[in-house]
Order: sequence, then structure tokens, then C-alpha cells
Amino acid sequence: MNKIKYITCVSVHCLLLWLGMSYYQQYREKDLIVKTTSPIEVYILDIHYRAKSPNTCDVIYKGREYKNIIFYSNKIIKSTFNNNFYYHKDKDWIFCKGNEQVLAIVDFILFGLSFLLWFIPVERFSLNW
Repeated sequence: MNKIKYITCVSVHCLLLWLGMSYYQQYREKDLIVKTTSPIEVYILDIHYRAKSPNTCDVIYKGREYKNIIFYSNKIIKSTFNNNFYYHKDKDWIFCKGNEQVLAIVDFILFGLSFLLWFIPVERFSLNW
């Protein structure tokens, strides 16, 4: 049973660490673009509001349509121009500045809390639901 606990705890730690690092890398990349470039003006074609996943929109920038752009503001209105978006030239994608930093912080907090798994006694640790 001790082997199962060890494998589970190490797997959870590795997964949360990997997620936190990827969120942080994404945040740094977007933050660099926000600091070095100016916002672009896009035309909002359609807005997709969702309850459990992020809101997305379809936009047109320089005559090209970009779909499923995640946005975090309620100020976006369909069929209007908006300049809260940024363009990544190397990857050819558009993004709206959002809360990637919060995602990274939450994940690192969960990573720290996952060390509490080691305090569960081996007798009580089971993977049975």
C-alpha cells in the first residue's frame, strides 16, 4: 500500500508542477507581448457566452477571421470594433489580456497543498471510491 501512496503523491506533484510551469510560461509570453506591442483593433463578429468554460469570440483582423478567442471583459459588444486584443506575430494568434497570472498562482498554491497528501496515514490511504 505504501508503494501506491508514493506513486500517487509523486504523480500529483509532477502534474501540478507541470501545469503551474506551463501557465507561468504562457503568462510571461503574453505579458512580454503586451509590454512590447500596442493593442490591435479587431472587429467582433460573434460572441459565445458559456457557463462553465471561458467566454470566446470570433474576430476579424486585417481581413482574416480568428475563431474562439478567449476574452475576460464584459465590455465586448458584437458587431463593433474593439482594441483590447493583442497579436502574436510568430504564432499568428490573437489574445485578450486576461488572468493567466491568477491561474499560475492558484496552481502553485494547489501544488503546495498537495504536499499534505504525505500526511495521510498509509492505512487510510486508498484509491477505492
